[in-house]
Amino acid sequence: MRIVYFDTETTGVKPGKDHIIELALLVYDDGKLTEEYDEFIQIDEKLPSKIVELTGITDEMLKDEGVAAKDAAAKIITVLKKDSVWVAHNTQFDLLFIYNLLKEYFDEEDILDKLSKVKWLDTLTIFKDRAGYPHRLENMVEHYKLEDVRFHRAIDDARALKECLRELKVERNDIKEYVNLFGYNPKYGVTGEKFQFITYARQPYFNGLKAYRNILPKTIKEE
Repeated sequence: MRIVYFDTETTGVKPGKDHIIELALLVYDDGKLTEEYDEFIQIDEKLPSKIVELTGITDEMLKDEGVAAKDAAAKIITVLKKDSVWVAHNTQFDLLFIYNLLKEYFDEEDILDKLSKVKWLDTLTIFKDRAGYPHRLENMVEHYKLEDVRFHRAIDDARALKECLRELKVERNDIKEYVNLFGYNPKYGVTGEKFQFITYARQPYFNGLKAYRNILPKTIKEE
């Protein structure tokens, strides 16, 4: 099985308007790390001060160490292999940013076709069935008593994500049931546009570990 743990750092929270400034991809084939990609991405604007403060990434780092956005997009295309499993925390967010980056350089219909042939897994959706609020990656790391992580840097978040998924599997082996399923807060709805290859489902607040019969994949109806 091919699993890709991925994360993005961005200039803001609005896909299509804001931009990816760091992209990390950890590729595992049958449990073995076969590729590690971590690059800053150049942009044609100054970074918001709050993003610099949050991530530690500066305009100078992007200029001196970053790759062209087109090159990052091309890299993503090479990693988008059919039936591979792509894992992120709040995957809808990262997927939207990747989609908007790709369609700047490639045919949109081809992009959607490639994205639809990949399996998508959202650890945020899984974690909401395991523990009470809050559900950020930081909270999941703390919940499973993992080592400290330098959060808000893409490669470190991707590495932490792999360790968290391992703990989620140990806790209860129901991960496969969440493939291509994204839960969303009923108060706010789905972030951005919906992808046809994803099932979106309301995921109300629950304070603790849900019984297996009550996990989201067991209780939803397609919307």
